[in-house]
Amino acid sequence: MPGFTAETTAHPFWDALQTGADGRVEDAVLLARWRPYLRRMLLRVGGDSFLALWLDEHVEAEVDAGWKRWPSEGLWRHSLAMNLCMNAVRALVPDAASLGCCPLPPASAPLRRALARAGLADANTRGERPLILSRRYSTLTFYPFRGACPCCALRNDCPKAL
Repeated sequence: MPGFTAETTAHPFWDALQTGADGRVEDAVLLARWRPYLRRMLLRVGGDSFLALWLDEHVEAEVDAGWKRWPSEGLWRHSLAMNLCMNAVRALVPDAASLGCCPLPPASAPLRRALARAGLADANTRGERPLILSRRYSTLTFYPFRGACPCCALRNDCPKAL
């Protein structure tokens, strides 16, 4: 499909100290099981490129099952899923890691269409800003990195930008 490249699997590093995980064996087992469900896609829309990164529905279902068993297990799985996504961002966009920010691009009709074709439809059905991806554990940012606050769609509401 014109407008974006094919989906590929991301292979981020995992550093228990960097993510704040306590290094339990269960962490490593769950992360190894989830790693194949971590996806990335480079979308090219007009003259811009964007990195979309997400965990598939399978991971969301496992997190939901954890919440149903025990709140502490749900929170643990939720935290691991978020850490896995953010470690992938750090590995693929080092400038985002050094600044501690992953700017969200402003919504545009062509970007919304490209996301929908990629299976990451904008969950904001009213079509208002900002974009909300259809995957719970996901991120979308400029690629290559363009800077933080000046290009971010969330700058008016972000505590870092104030």
